[in-house]
Amino acid sequence: MKDNYAKITDENLGKIFKNKDAASCLIKSIPGKKKEDGVEFKAFGDQCFICPGGIFLGGRKEEGPR
Repeated sequence: MKDNYAKITDENLGKIFKNKDAASCLIKSIPGKKKEDGVEFKAFGDQCFICPGGIFLGGRKEEGPR
């Protein structure tokens, strides 16, 4: 069962990625690079990937605050 943080994250990612230019906006603001259907960048000393399916840090899905 997902906690509230995971639910909020999923809801917000859904809203962000409804916009076809979302990845472009994230690339400019983070900065990052386009990868598949999301954006990849360095965070917390590891590779981070944000996509419609979630936030992944070091290849693992993050569902809590970090």
